[in-house]
Amino acid sequence: FFFFFCLLLRGMKSGGSGVFGAWTSSLPLVTRVTFLIHIVSFPLCILFPSFITIGCLQPSKAVAYFQIYRFLTYVVLYRNVIHFGLSMFGFLAISPTLESGLGSTRYAHLFLTMTVIVGVIYSFGAALASFIIGRHFSFWEVCTIGLSSPLLAMSVIYVYNFRRSTPLFSIGSLEIPATIIPPISMLFVEVLPTTAFWCHFGALILGYMFVRGVLQRVLLSTSTVDMIESSSLFGYFKHWTIFAPCPENLLPTSEATSTRSSPAKLSSQYTRTISNTNTNTNATNDIKSNTTPSTTTTTTNSNSNAMRSGSGGRGKEDFNNGVVAAA
Repeated sequence: FFFFFCLLLRGMKSGGSGVFGAWTSSLPLVTRVTFLIHIVSFPLCILFPSFITIGCLQPSKAVAYFQIYRFLTYVVLYRNVIHFGLSMFGFLAISPTLESGLGSTRYAHLFLTMTVIVGVIYSFGAALASFIIGRHFSFWEVCTIGLSSPLLAMSVIYVYNFRRSTPLFSIGSLEIPATIIPPISMLFVEVLPTTAFWCHFGALILGYMFVRGVLQRVLLSTSTVDMIESSSLFGYFKHWTIFAPCPENLLPTSEATSTRSSPAKLSSQYTRTISNTNTNTNATNDIKSNTTPSTTTTTTNSNSNAMRSGSGGRGKEDFNNGVVAAA
């Protein structure tokens, strides 16, 4: 762990060199910092188990005692090497691509937002379950830890935007789509002991809500990203070679992406805007056929600019009477 920590820290600005140089230099900023935080936190969880008690997502503490920091800290806590290894494998498989497609600032905000929403939904769901069936039969006292829940939500976004056009594998003429990866991953995780089913299930639903366009508004607009990146606090990171700039277009939703679509396609809102712009342009040309060329050009450009400006931008371990579950 110390080796990986030094390797990532060494290449924080310009990328590493040596055996793992190419790999470390390919990790964008937020992915690299997140991986570094988890590499530091895992040994601390093993050496000091009290960290799990303090930071886990335990609904009875997060809701009843208003310990809202638990909605974020639970993702950097791990119970054993298998738990840590599987989470980091999945994270490194999708995070670099997502960060490059969204930009470092927008990706960091989306991942943190999904982490908090998963924690809030799980905690208040536990509160409701304890009220209906009793706290001793619900997951009100369960101490949930790990990155796998928000990772499931992000994996849905990943496959629907960057792997949907490529089949997972083929059996003769039958192609198995990559979109089965998130639910299959959840089923695989549930086979393992001490997992938090409802936390995983809620995260999976959250991911599908995003790709269907229900939660698209949680994405930062381009103007907000520009304002954040131009601030004195965050503007410094823009000059790092591992910083992923924010692209002009948002990620497409599943409704706007065909089975053979490309991740480079525009968002559904942006695509509809372009279509409407072309329609309005043609209508303008028909109506203004008797006007001078300069007037037609001005009207068409103003309509086009107006249309474009509207585009979107759980053995059981006892911790304070709670059972530890992997999220």
